[in-house]
Amino acid sequence: MRHAINELIQLLPPDLVATPEAQRLWKMGCVTQTDILQVIYRPEAPQGNQKDCEFSRATMAQQRDRGLMDAEFTLAAAPWLAPKTKEIGVRVFDVWHELLTAKRLAAGESEKEVA
Repeated sequence: MRHAINELIQLLPPDLVATPEAQRLWKMGCVTQTDILQVIYRPEAPQGNQKDCEFSRATMAQQRDRGLMDAEFTLAAAPWLAPKTKEIGVRVFDVWHELLTAKRLAAGESEKEVA
């Protein structure tokens, strides 16, 4: 919507652009485009009810290593490099979720089961 406001303001004649109403709308417009990358910790095995209080060196190192692997994988996939139209203000990417969902669908699970 904020991008559409900018497009609309550009189509208006100068006398309308100068009105207080148009200026108020123009201030609500936005030309930025933002890509958000989600890197969410997903343990390989269930952690049980101790997951909120387990801070041993080994556990923290394992989580750090998993997070680094997830971040490197997401950066290598680089989904934000795909072309986008000027109307899109924000895109959100969760590369691991998309990969896991595709694998589960390929294995025969229904979309309802995957969601």
